[in-house]
Amino acid sequence: MSTLHLQWYTNGSYMVTVSYTLVGPNSTGVSEGALEHFSESSVNKDMLGTKTPWIALISCDFNATNASQEIDIFTLARDKGALSALLYSVYSTACIINPGYSNAETSSHPLDVFSTQSLTSSLLVESQFRQIGTPNGTYDSQMLNDSAGIIKETLSSGSVTSPAFLFATLKAYDATGSHSGTANGEQSSQTTTIGNDSRSSDALHRSLPSTFAAIACILFEGLYLH
Repeated sequence: MSTLHLQWYTNGSYMVTVSYTLVGPNSTGVSEGALEHFSESSVNKDMLGTKTPWIALISCDFNATNASQEIDIFTLARDKGALSALLYSVYSTACIINPGYSNAETSSHPLDVFSTQSLTSSLLVESQFRQIGTPNGTYDSQMLNDSAGIIKETLSSGSVTSPAFLFATLKAYDATGSHSGTANGEQSSQTTTIGNDSRSSDALHRSLPSTFAAIACILFEGLYLH
C-alpha cells in the first residue's frame, strides 16, 4: 500500500494510506519534504522556484480564478521544485483523475501524484498544519530557500528539528527508494495510523453537481471529485 507519513515538532507523527495516482518520470516512488499548500490562485509560471525539498498539497475543492490554459497544475508544481503532489478534498471522499489524463501512453506526467482516500484523512491532514502555528504551510519560494538548512537537516536526520514546518514522506506501494524515517526506525508514541477506511465506499462518496465536476476538470485537466 502507498502511505503518507507526516511529522512535526516535537515528535509528532501521523500516518495514513493514500492512493498512488500518477507516476512521474524516473520515479523511485518516494519523496520527502516540507508539505506546502499549492494553488494557481497564488502561484504562476513566472514566479521563482526553489531547490529546497517540498511537496505540493493541492486541493480539488475549487477552481482557481486565474488558472492557466497553457500549463497544468502538476507541471507548474514541478517547475517550482515540488518533488511530488498530494491531492485532497475537505468536502468529498477523493479526487480522481480521469483515464484520458492518467493514461501514461497518451499523457506525460511531470511528477508523482498521490491522493487521500477519505474525507476523514483529508481533514486530519489539513488539521495538522495547526501544529506548526506559522504561515509556512503555503508555498513561498523565498521562505523555502531561507529555510533550506532546517529542512535538509530534518530530512537527513529523520527527526524534526524546528516547529516551522510540517514534513511529509510519500511512499508508493512499489517504491524502489527509501526514506529517512526516525533515528531508530520506529514511529513515535504520538503516531496515529489510519489505514483503509472500514466504511463502505458508497457510504463515503458524496455526489457533486456536474457543473462543479466540470470546473474541477478544467482546473486539473481531467480531475474529478467523487
